[in-house]
Amino acid sequence: MGCRRRALWSSESTARIERYQPNMTDIGGRTLLSWAASYERDGVVKLLFGWRDVNPDFLDNVGRTPVSWAAMRCQYRVVKLLLEREDVNPNTADTRGRTPLPCAAERGDDRVVKLLLERADIIPDIPGYYC
Repeated sequence: MGCRRRALWSSESTARIERYQPNMTDIGGRTLLSWAASYERDGVVKLLFGWRDVNPDFLDNVGRTPVSWAAMRCQYRVVKLLLEREDVNPNTADTRGRTPLPCAAERGDDRVVKLLLERADIIPDIPGYYC
């Protein structure tokens, strides 16, 4: 999916993206939504949200979700979009016990930390490791 993924980022064209299954994964278990979240492609994220079968809380091979990747990379706009959905769990820990909140805090991104803390179901004191 590597070369195809790069083609998606060069243009947010609906025609290109709609060729893919919404939860199709690469060798690392990452979906298009996960990659879009990592690189703050909020237009692609919005487009993928329009797909009925897209799973916004899909776990990759290391247990990270799109909100985990977005928080870890300080992608404010995408974290905001993801947290607006009730089907996104901001407390999901990866295989090493890391959740999005300490990842954003370690990176020093106050805006992302604030977004996460504003979510009613966030558990700020989950024990875990930093990213």
